[in-house]
Amino acid sequence: RGGSDSTPSTGQPKLSDATQAVLSMVPVFALTDEKGRPVLMRSPSNETNAKQIPQQLFFTEVEVARAHAASIMKFGGDDKLQLRLATLNLGQVWQMRAADREIRVYADPREVHFARQLLLRAAGYQNSNETTDGTGVDFSNETAVAETSASIQKAIGVDLENDVPVFTVGVLNATLGEGGKVVQPWFLSFGDLVRAYVNSTTPSTDDEAEYQKQAQIALRKMLAVGETAVTTIAKLVEAMSSSEGASDVFIMPPSSSLTVLAQARQQQQQTQPSPNSPAASTAPK
Repeated sequence: RGGSDSTPSTGQPKLSDATQAVLSMVPVFALTDEKGRPVLMRSPSNETNAKQIPQQLFFTEVEVARAHAASIMKFGGDDKLQLRLATLNLGQVWQMRAADREIRVYADPREVHFARQLLLRAAGYQNSNETTDGTGVDFSNETAVAETSASIQKAIGVDLENDVPVFTVGVLNATLGEGGKVVQPWFLSFGDLVRAYVNSTTPSTDDEAEYQKQAQIALRKMLAVGETAVTTIAKLVEAMSSSEGASDVFIMPPSSSLTVLAQARQQQQQTQPSPNSPAASTAPK
Protein backbone atom coordinates (compact mmCIF):
# COMPACT_ATOMS: atom_id res chain seq x y z
CA ARG A 1 0.00 0.00 0.00
CA GLY A 2 1.23 3.48 -0.75
CA GLY A 3 3.11 2.43 -3.85
CA SER A 4 2.74 3.51 -7.43
CA ASP A 5 2.82 1.03 -10.29
CA SER A 6 5.03 2.99 -12.63
CA THR A 7 5.31 0.38 -15.37
CA PRO A 8 3.65 1.85 -18.46
CA SER A 9 0.89 -0.26 -19.95
CA THR A 10 1.47 -1.92 -23.29
CA GLY A 11 1.20 0.63 -26.08
CA GLN A 12 1.52 3.65 -23.80
CA PRO A 13 3.28 6.41 -25.75
CA LYS A 14 6.78 7.39 -24.81
CA LEU A 15 7.09 10.37 -22.50
CA SER A 16 7.60 13.71 -24.19
CA ASP A 17 10.96 15.39 -23.73
CA ALA A 18 9.36 18.04 -21.50
CA THR A 19 7.68 15.46 -19.26
CA GLN A 20 10.85 13.38 -19.12
CA ALA A 21 12.76 16.48 -18.06
CA VAL A 22 10.34 17.10 -15.18
CA LEU A 23 10.56 13.51 -13.93
CA SER A 24 14.32 13.34 -14.32
CA MET A 25 14.70 15.97 -11.60
CA VAL A 26 13.12 13.67 -9.00
CA PRO A 27 15.53 11.21 -7.31
CA VAL A 28 14.28 7.78 -6.31
CA PHE A 29 16.07 5.12 -4.30
CA ALA A 30 16.33 1.36 -4.75
CA LEU A 31 17.71 -1.29 -2.43
CA THR A 32 20.62 -3.42 -3.61
CA ASP A 33 22.93 -5.96 -2.03
CA GLU A 34 26.64 -5.31 -1.54
CA LYS A 35 27.30 -6.34 -5.16
CA GLY A 36 24.76 -3.93 -6.58
CA ARG A 37 22.11 -6.54 -7.38
CA PRO A 38 18.53 -5.27 -6.87
CA VAL A 39 16.51 -6.49 -3.92
CA LEU A 40 13.25 -8.08 -5.07
CA MET A 41 10.22 -8.38 -2.81
CA ARG A 42 7.76 -11.24 -2.92
CA SER A 43 4.15 -10.07 -2.82
CA PRO A 44 0.95 -12.04 -2.17
CA SER A 45 -0.92 -13.41 -5.15
CA ASN A 46 -3.81 -11.22 -6.28
CA GLU A 47 -5.78 -10.38 -9.41
CA THR A 48 -3.00 -8.26 -10.88
CA ASN A 49 -0.16 -10.48 -9.68
CA ALA A 50 -1.58 -13.98 -10.05
CA LYS A 51 1.83 -15.53 -10.70
CA GLN A 52 3.44 -13.85 -7.69
CA ILE A 53 5.94 -11.94 -9.79
CA PRO A 54 8.44 -10.28 -7.45
CA GLN A 55 8.45 -6.53 -7.04
CA GLN A 56 11.36 -4.14 -7.34
CA LEU A 57 10.57 -1.13 -5.21
CA PHE A 58 11.78 2.41 -5.81
CA PHE A 59 11.28 4.90 -2.97
CA THR A 60 10.57 8.61 -3.27
CA GLU A 61 11.69 9.28 0.32
CA VAL A 62 15.15 8.19 1.43
CA GLU A 63 14.19 7.55 5.07
CA VAL A 64 11.41 5.21 3.98
CA ALA A 65 13.95 3.32 1.85
CA ARG A 66 16.28 3.08 4.83
CA ALA A 67 13.46 1.82 7.05
CA HIS A 68 12.67 -0.94 4.54
CA ALA A 69 16.35 -1.89 4.38
CA ALA A 70 16.51 -2.07 8.19
CA SER A 71 13.39 -4.27 8.32
CA ILE A 72 14.75 -6.65 5.69
CA MET A 73 18.09 -6.99 7.48
CA LYS A 74 16.35 -7.48 10.83
CA PHE A 75 13.93 -10.17 9.71
CA GLY A 76 15.93 -11.69 6.85
CA GLY A 77 17.77 -14.13 9.08
CA ASP A 78 21.14 -13.30 7.51
CA ASP A 79 23.44 -11.46 9.89
CA LYS A 80 25.91 -10.76 7.09
CA LEU A 81 23.33 -9.17 4.78
CA GLN A 82 24.29 -5.59 3.96
CA LEU A 83 21.89 -3.53 1.87
CA ARG A 84 22.75 -0.34 0.05
CA LEU A 85 20.84 2.44 -1.65
CA ALA A 86 21.13 3.04 -5.38
CA THR A 87 19.93 6.36 -6.77
CA LEU A 88 18.07 6.78 -10.05
CA ASN A 89 15.59 9.37 -11.22
CA LEU A 90 11.85 9.05 -11.68
CA GLY A 91 12.11 9.49 -15.44
CA GLN A 92 14.31 6.41 -15.73
CA VAL A 93 12.07 4.31 -13.50
CA TRP A 94 8.82 5.47 -15.10
CA GLN A 95 9.73 3.87 -18.40
CA MET A 96 11.31 0.70 -17.03
CA ARG A 97 9.92 -2.58 -18.29
CA ALA A 98 10.90 -5.99 -16.96
CA ALA A 99 9.37 -9.37 -17.75
CA ASP A 100 10.58 -10.98 -14.53
CA ARG A 101 9.49 -8.35 -12.01
CA GLU A 102 6.92 -5.69 -11.25
CA ILE A 103 8.37 -2.17 -11.10
CA ARG A 104 6.79 -0.03 -8.38
CA VAL A 105 7.43 3.41 -6.99
CA TYR A 106 6.63 3.43 -3.28
CA ALA A 107 5.21 6.52 -1.63
CA ASP A 108 5.88 7.62 1.91
CA PRO A 109 2.86 6.25 3.83
CA ARG A 110 2.68 9.48 5.85
CA GLU A 111 2.17 11.48 2.66
CA VAL A 112 -0.59 9.10 1.56
CA HIS A 113 -2.32 9.70 4.91
CA PHE A 114 -2.08 13.49 4.48
CA ALA A 115 -3.46 13.23 0.92
CA ARG A 116 -6.45 11.22 2.09
CA GLN A 117 -7.18 13.77 4.80
CA LEU A 118 -7.09 16.63 2.31
CA LEU A 119 -9.51 14.78 0.02
CA LEU A 120 -11.86 14.26 2.96
CA ARG A 121 -11.70 17.92 3.93
CA ALA A 122 -12.45 18.92 0.34
CA ALA A 123 -15.51 16.63 0.43
CA GLY A 124 -16.80 18.31 3.60
CA TYR A 125 -15.53 15.92 6.25
CA GLN A 126 -14.08 17.27 9.48
CA ASN A 127 -12.00 15.83 12.25
CA SER A 128 -14.39 13.97 14.58
CA ASN A 129 -13.04 16.07 17.45
CA GLU A 130 -14.24 19.23 15.70
CA THR A 131 -17.81 18.32 14.67
CA THR A 132 -20.92 16.47 15.85
CA ASP A 133 -23.02 16.67 12.68
CA GLY A 134 -22.20 13.21 11.33
CA THR A 135 -19.49 14.26 8.88
CA GLY A 136 -16.66 13.55 11.29
CA VAL A 137 -13.72 11.21 10.73
CA ASP A 138 -10.94 10.51 13.19
CA PHE A 139 -8.11 11.95 11.12
CA SER A 140 -5.55 10.26 13.36
CA ASN A 141 -6.99 6.82 12.50
CA GLU A 142 -5.30 5.67 9.29
CA THR A 143 -7.78 2.84 8.69
CA ALA A 144 -10.82 5.11 9.08
CA VAL A 145 -9.31 7.77 6.82
CA ALA A 146 -8.41 5.18 4.15
CA GLU A 147 -11.84 3.55 4.15
CA THR A 148 -13.78 6.82 4.10
CA SER A 149 -11.66 8.36 1.34
CA ALA A 150 -11.89 5.30 -0.96
CA SER A 151 -15.13 6.35 -2.63
CA ILE A 152 -13.88 9.90 -3.09
CA GLN A 153 -10.73 8.65 -4.79
CA LYS A 154 -12.78 6.51 -7.14
CA ALA A 155 -15.04 9.43 -8.00
CA ILE A 156 -12.18 11.76 -8.96
CA GLY A 157 -10.02 9.08 -10.57
CA VAL A 158 -7.03 8.95 -8.24
CA ASP A 159 -5.64 5.86 -6.54
CA LEU A 160 -3.67 6.58 -3.39
CA GLU A 161 -3.41 2.86 -2.70
CA ASN A 162 -1.24 2.33 -5.79
CA ASP A 163 0.13 5.75 -6.65
CA VAL A 164 2.27 8.56 -5.24
CA PRO A 165 0.55 11.76 -4.04
CA VAL A 166 1.77 15.26 -4.81
CA PHE A 167 0.57 18.54 -3.31
CA THR A 168 0.46 22.19 -4.32
CA VAL A 169 -1.07 25.53 -3.39
CA GLY A 170 -2.22 27.73 -6.26
CA VAL A 171 -0.67 30.94 -4.94
CA LEU A 172 2.71 29.27 -4.45
CA ASN A 173 4.48 29.45 -7.79
CA ALA A 174 7.97 30.26 -8.96
CA THR A 175 9.46 32.44 -11.68
CA LEU A 176 12.34 30.87 -13.57
CA GLY A 177 14.85 32.12 -16.10
CA GLU A 178 15.44 35.49 -17.69
CA GLY A 179 12.08 35.37 -19.43
CA GLY A 180 10.25 35.20 -16.12
CA LYS A 181 8.41 31.97 -16.89
CA VAL A 182 5.95 31.08 -14.11
CA VAL A 183 5.85 27.41 -13.11
CA GLN A 184 3.75 25.54 -10.56
CA PRO A 185 5.63 23.42 -8.00
CA TRP A 186 4.14 20.11 -6.88
CA PHE A 187 5.60 18.75 -3.65
CA LEU A 188 6.13 15.10 -2.79
CA SER A 189 6.25 16.12 0.88
CA PHE A 190 3.25 17.91 2.39
CA GLY A 191 5.52 19.13 5.20
CA ASP A 192 7.86 20.73 2.65
CA LEU A 193 4.87 22.43 1.02
CA VAL A 194 3.74 23.80 4.39
CA ARG A 195 7.23 25.16 5.11
CA ALA A 196 7.48 26.75 1.65
CA TYR A 197 4.07 28.36 2.07
CA VAL A 198 4.87 29.60 5.58
CA ASN A 199 8.19 31.05 4.45
CA SER A 200 6.56 32.84 1.52
CA THR A 201 3.63 34.28 3.49
CA THR A 202 4.99 34.88 7.00
CA PRO A 203 6.65 38.24 7.69
CA SER A 204 10.31 37.94 8.57
CA THR A 205 10.87 38.01 12.32
CA ASP A 206 13.46 36.93 14.85
CA ASP A 207 10.72 36.24 17.39
CA GLU A 208 10.35 32.43 17.34
CA ALA A 209 7.02 32.53 19.20
CA GLU A 210 5.56 34.99 16.69
CA TYR A 211 6.87 32.93 13.78
CA GLN A 212 5.24 29.76 15.16
CA LYS A 213 1.98 31.65 15.63
CA GLN A 214 2.03 32.84 12.03
CA ALA A 215 3.01 29.35 10.87
CA GLN A 216 -0.06 27.86 12.56
CA ILE A 217 -2.27 30.45 10.87
CA ALA A 218 -0.76 29.56 7.51
CA LEU A 219 -1.22 25.82 8.17
CA ARG A 220 -4.91 26.28 9.03
CA LYS A 221 -5.35 28.21 5.81
CA MET A 222 -3.70 25.42 3.83
CA LEU A 223 -6.05 22.87 5.39
CA ALA A 224 -9.10 24.94 4.49
CA VAL A 225 -11.32 23.53 1.76
CA GLY A 226 -10.02 24.26 -1.71
CA GLU A 227 -6.69 25.76 -0.68
CA THR A 228 -4.37 22.76 -1.22
CA ALA A 229 -4.63 20.67 -4.38
CA VAL A 230 -3.85 16.96 -4.31
CA THR A 231 -3.22 14.64 -7.22
CA THR A 232 -0.90 11.75 -8.01
CA ILE A 233 2.24 11.35 -10.10
CA ALA A 234 0.35 9.24 -12.65
CA LYS A 235 -2.39 11.86 -13.06
CA LEU A 236 0.19 14.62 -13.31
CA VAL A 237 2.10 12.73 -16.00
CA GLU A 238 -1.17 12.12 -17.85
CA ALA A 239 -1.98 15.83 -17.76
CA MET A 240 1.51 16.82 -18.91
CA SER A 241 1.48 14.27 -21.71
CA SER A 242 -1.90 15.38 -23.05
CA SER A 243 -1.01 19.08 -23.29
CA GLU A 244 1.86 21.49 -23.61
CA GLY A 245 1.80 22.05 -19.86
CA ALA A 246 4.84 19.99 -18.88
CA SER A 247 7.11 23.01 -19.07
CA ASP A 248 4.83 24.84 -16.60
CA VAL A 249 5.29 22.23 -13.85
CA PHE A 250 8.06 20.93 -11.69
CA ILE A 251 8.08 18.35 -8.90
CA MET A 252 9.88 19.10 -5.65
CA PRO A 253 11.61 16.04 -4.15
CA PRO A 254 11.47 15.61 -0.36
CA SER A 255 13.98 17.89 1.36
CA SER A 256 15.29 14.92 3.36
CA SER A 257 16.26 13.13 0.15
CA LEU A 258 17.92 16.23 -1.28
CA THR A 259 19.93 16.64 1.92
CA VAL A 260 21.20 13.05 1.73
CA LEU A 261 22.18 13.46 -1.92
CA ALA A 262 24.00 16.72 -1.18
CA GLN A 263 25.90 15.04 1.65
CA ALA A 264 26.83 12.12 -0.61
CA ARG A 265 28.13 14.49 -3.30
CA GLN A 266 30.17 16.39 -0.72
CA GLN A 267 31.72 13.19 0.60
CA GLN A 268 32.50 12.05 -2.93
CA GLN A 269 34.23 15.34 -3.71
CA GLN A 270 36.28 15.09 -0.52
CA THR A 271 37.51 11.61 -1.41
CA GLN A 272 38.44 12.51 -4.98
CA PRO A 273 42.01 13.73 -5.55
CA SER A 274 42.39 17.39 -6.40
CA PRO A 275 43.46 18.29 -9.97
CA ASN A 276 46.92 19.31 -8.74
CA SER A 277 47.59 16.23 -6.62
CA PRO A 278 50.14 13.61 -7.76
CA ALA A 279 47.43 10.99 -7.96
CA ALA A 280 45.42 13.15 -10.30
CA SER A 281 48.35 14.04 -12.53
CA THR A 282 49.30 10.43 -13.08
CA ALA A 283 45.77 9.15 -13.70
CA PRO A 284 45.23 7.71 -17.17
CA LYS A 285 43.33 9.96 -19.56
